[in-house]
Amino acid sequence: MGVRLTVTVETDEVEAVFAEIAARAKRSDQALAFVGRSMVETFQKNIDREDGGPFGKWPALRPMTNDERERLGYPRAHPMLIREHDLYNSITFATTGPQSVEAGPDGSVWYAGQHDSGFGIIPQRAYVWLDDKTVEGWLDAITANLVEGTPYPEPT
Repeated sequence: MGVRLTVTVETDEVEAVFAEIAARAKRSDQALAFVGRSMVETFQKNIDREDGGPFGKWPALRPMTNDERERLGYPRAHPMLIREHDLYNSITFATTGPQSVEAGPDGSVWYAGQHDSGFGIIPQRAYVWLDDKTVEGWLDAITANLVEGTPYPEPT
């Protein structure tokens, strides 16, 4: 004779748990806002990186560019053309549908695309990218919110 284990779950309890999860799932705007804020923060951190991230080290600025930066009172060290953080501050997010969000420069900085993809004499200094660890963290936070009601983390 084998061993049997019988588990009985009250229907009302199960329905209440699923109803709570369903109610949280309907608030996708909170998840999208969390992901959008996280994308903005990640892209800003990518701009601050001096190692260039996964695409390799950013090329150094040309001596002429560094001389101009120094003449205008800006540091020579950082390989991005950072002066007053216009690019950094232009990064925003918007929900673009019930299940989608996009983030990136808002269009106010003309050289944003040139930095990210490279153009003409401006070498590529990609900053609009995400790593797997970041995305996995989002999935963990969204799951914790849906299943346990855990609040979304605030940006750091």
